[in-house]
Amino acid sequence: MFDFDAAACRELAEVVRTCYAGESPAVEVVEYHEISPMAYAFRDKQYDMAFMAVDGMLAVEAARLVRESAPDCPLFLVSGNDDYALEGYRLRALDYLVRPVTPRRIRQAAARIIPFQTL
Repeated sequence: MFDFDAAACRELAEVVRTCYAGESPAVEVVEYHEISPMAYAFRDKQYDMAFMAVDGMLAVEAARLVRESAPDCPLFLVSGNDDYALEGYRLRALDYLVRPVTPRRIRQAAARIIPFQTL
């Protein structure tokens, strides 16, 4: 989970945690608010999926770093509008979510890689 805005990142992380509450094994959601720690983490660890807020070109570059470090990691872009949807296509994002993001919308996006019983 990446967003320069810590509060927005925490809010989205809570929505994702809600979606996976009670899963076994437990789902870990890691939040990043700065590019460097996030970029190092993606080089050193394999993640099951990444949600990246892209509300500016610097954030798009952060998503590009993730794609370069983890080319097979399922990538989902999140934004307050659809201004960066074309960048999402270029980054091979699986989905582009426009805020406010609901648990249902997270499940719909993640269903592309993880089947859910109910959407």
